[in-house]
Amino acid sequence: MCKWRLNITYISYNYQVQAMDEQSMENQEKMAGLITQKADLEGQMKEMEERLLDEEDAVADLEATKRKMDTEIQDLRADVEDLEQSLSKVDMLLLMCSKSGLYKPHCIPSFFHTFNLICALLGPDSIAQR
Repeated sequence: MCKWRLNITYISYNYQVQAMDEQSMENQEKMAGLITQKADLEGQMKEMEERLLDEEDAVADLEATKRKMDTEIQDLRADVEDLEQSLSKVDMLLLMCSKSGLYKPHCIPSFFHTFNLICALLGPDSIAQR
């Protein structure tokens, strides 16, 4: 083979190696950038997971509070219903007393008599609770 042909082949291979080295450097730079980007994305993902857990905890707390409030509302409704029944009994008793002549608002002894009748109607347990 000719010397100038070997020289051309050598130069050709030299350019190929140089091009491959440049490509390799570019690929290494891209890879370093991708590794950095991956680390950033993993950090963002971890933050999002933590935020999600916090939000799930907040939702669980709100649901527990809602259940507690629903129970309290049911208890209050029962109390209101009991009070309405007691008032209905008192109204009925006052009506009965006024028809029988026992209820005289201007007379204090009649008031105490009416109060005793109310206590008897409601029972000692309901008066002790109040």
